[in-house]
Amino acid sequence: MKRSLLSAMGISCVVVTGVAVLASVGCSRPTGAAAAENSGSCVAEQAQIRAVPERIVAGWAANDADAVAAVFTTDTDFVIGDGTFLRGRDELRQYMADAFDVFLQDSRVTAPVESVRCLSPAVGVVHTLGGILMPGETEVPPERQGVQVFVVTKHGGEWLVNVYQNTRISTSE
Repeated sequence: MKRSLLSAMGISCVVVTGVAVLASVGCSRPTGAAAAENSGSCVAEQAQIRAVPERIVAGWAANDADAVAAVFTTDTDFVIGDGTFLRGRDELRQYMADAFDVFLQDSRVTAPVESVRCLSPAVGVVHTLGGILMPGETEVPPERQGVQVFVVTKHGGEWLVNVYQNTRISTSE
């Protein structure tokens, strides 16, 4: 990922051979006015919003397509890093069920939250950096690392994903 995109996300990081290296050294989070700008009008609910990707991670760890799909709205738009575009919770559930039975069996996903921004009291944006861990892996290989964007909305007291976009981080310079 190029520094300009990281800067646009409000994150300053070291770039090594085109891959963002995010660690406690060399990476800073927005503070002061920049952090306040990100708090928006749903600041009291940021912990719930931040927990949305964690709910997906938990469902994925159980290889439970129903649990993963339950975090999304019925009319969700879901774009995978390879460009696959799924429309609606039912299509997402079926895709995940099929994938857990075959190529994602016993896989895990990482989705550490990088930022949360509130657009209104009932709309938020979450950015994560992560990817899929196949059985036996402890780190996501560079070719499977991505930036994920979640647009979340509040439905009856619960935050759900309306739009999800995963973009792989380029490993080329």
